Parts: sequence; structure tokens; C-alpha cells
Amino acid sequence: MGEPPGIGKQGWTTRHSTSAATSADFTGRIATAIVVVVVLVRLAILFPAIAVDAPGASLRHVMADTKGRSWLILKSFFIVLLPVLAGLLAVGLIGDLDDLPSWWSAARIAFDSPLELLATVLAAATASRLYGWIGHQMKGVPV
Repeated sequence: MGEPPGIGKQGWTTRHSTSAATSADFTGRIATAIVVVVVLVRLAILFPAIAVDAPGASLRHVMADTKGRSWLILKSFFIVLLPVLAGLLAVGLIGDLDDLPSWWSAARIAFDSPLELLATVLAAATASRLYGWIGHQMKGVPV
């Protein structure tokens, strides 16, 4: 049997190997993102502990305090940041429209910057509250 018309042997192999490499690259990026989220969720209460010079601010204590509470921490951040993320998404989607006036770039910066600042403040406040609720070993409180 001959090859399909218009596709040489090398073109066929290149097309499939590129697809496999792209799939592996995508899977690797997803795995990396999951690991980063897990690590950041577990370390979320370490930074408020360092800020107040807590006696037990260490990786060992933060891992012990957050054990079994990863979903609580992740849900807390998601609930607090959801309105801000919705605003950033709306501004981003509007920016993708064609035929926007020339002043839209400045307006987008004027909307994005305060929303990003608000997200940063909300994330810091959430991390501080979580430290107060679940950071027992880092505060030196017996469990």
C-alpha cells in the first residue's frame, strides 16, 4: 500500500511527534502548576507568622499546622478572590474585542492596577486570618 496522497513519510512522522511533544509539554505544565499550587497553599500561613516574628515560624510547623487543611485554605482564597478575578476577567475579555477606542489601553491600566492591588491585599488578609485560625504550632500554642 502506498502513502496517503500529499503526506510523505517524514511529514507523517514529524506531525505525530510534534503532537506527542505538545501533549507531553502540556501535561508537564499542568503537573508543575498543581505542585506549585499545593506548595503555595501549604506555605500560605508561613508569611504572616514570619511577619509577626512567631516563635515557631518554620517549615516543619507550617506543614504540621496545614496538614489536612489544604482544601480549607484553597477554598478560603478562592472565595475571597473570586469577585476580583471576575473583574480582571471581564476587563481582559473586553480588551480582546476588536475596534476598541484608542484610550482603552489607558482605561484598562486604570482598571487592572487597582484590581490587582485589591487582590494582593485580600490575599494577605486571608493568609493572616488563616494563620490566626490554624497556626497553632507556629504560634507556640500546645496542640
